[in-house]
Amino acid sequence: MSFDREFEEVSKLLREKKRILLAIHQRPDGDAIGSMIGMFLAISELGDKDVVMFSKDPVPDNFKFLPCWDLIMEEIPRGFSPDILIGLDYGDFGRLGVDENTVRNSIIITFDHHPLNKQKGDVMIIDPLLSSTCELVYNFLIHEGYTISSGAAEALLMGIFTDTGGFSHINTTVKTLSVSAELLGLGVYIKNLHKHAFSNRSLSSVRVWGYVLQNIRYCKDIGMCYAGIDMRGFEELGSRLDDFEGVVNIMNMPPEAFFSLLLIEHKPAVIKGSMRSEPFKRGLGGKGDGAGVDVSKIAKELGGGGHRYAAGFEISGETLENVVEYVKKVAVGVV
Repeated sequence: MSFDREFEEVSKLLREKKRILLAIHQRPDGDAIGSMIGMFLAISELGDKDVVMFSKDPVPDNFKFLPCWDLIMEEIPRGFSPDILIGLDYGDFGRLGVDENTVRNSIIITFDHHPLNKQKGDVMIIDPLLSSTCELVYNFLIHEGYTISSGAAEALLMGIFTDTGGFSHINTTVKTLSVSAELLGLGVYIKNLHKHAFSNRSLSSVRVWGYVLQNIRYCKDIGMCYAGIDMRGFEELGSRLDDFEGVVNIMNMPPEAFFSLLLIEHKPAVIKGSMRSEPFKRGLGGKGDGAGVDVSKIAKELGGGGHRYAAGFEISGETLENVVEYVKKVAVGVV
């Protein structure tokens, strides 16, 4: 997919405008944080710019080794009126958590690898075929001749590394590996990325994973491995949402599982759902297109979204049991 015209337009705007707001989705992951830091460091090379990095939610601890993470703000400075808003890796504009009055007069630019859904933008650069938004940002920076420092390279590679599951997911392409090799050549140590992305687990995270894996259930009718934790369990374990990162992938490992579902009541009557599948899991009786269960279709029916093999949603005012039943009903037409 070619974005030559859009890349040139964005580069022109960045040179002309001074006040720039970078924003990412709530509960940010490595791709969101990495793409924002990579873009921030590249724009900073242009000179006299007032650039704000904004994340509604805190940076997870395991990404606090990245350069400039401490410059990411959880509130937009009062009175800051951006000429440009760049939304990165968000899928749905509402997930940015940006007050629309703040960006009423802003030029909106989107960089995203989520399928076209509820993004906004005067310039929309969306490519669902790429591994990550970090890969997309890399393509932009190279195309337009920006300097990629070792710090920017580390941030961008972290996003690629986490969104591909350490280069193990189906979204890892020849181009992804080529881009990653270029970033490694700029002075990034992949063992450092692996340590922070997958090896550094807090004690609370290990306990949470144990709880979830011990309480997996299986619905044979739709081939779903699922587990849930209610508000009481969430609090008793002293857990945070970050602690659950990655366990839904483990839940999808049994060969009889066509997809997995993890439900977390992290606030009273507010349930976060995460789903995973794989391309080699065909569905009931081998039906389907042979490309795995499209969990994004299930998520959309529940007000969420995401990718074919990784999607999520959030529901308020329901019990874990009711949400499981909703998913079962919707999934019948998908698996």
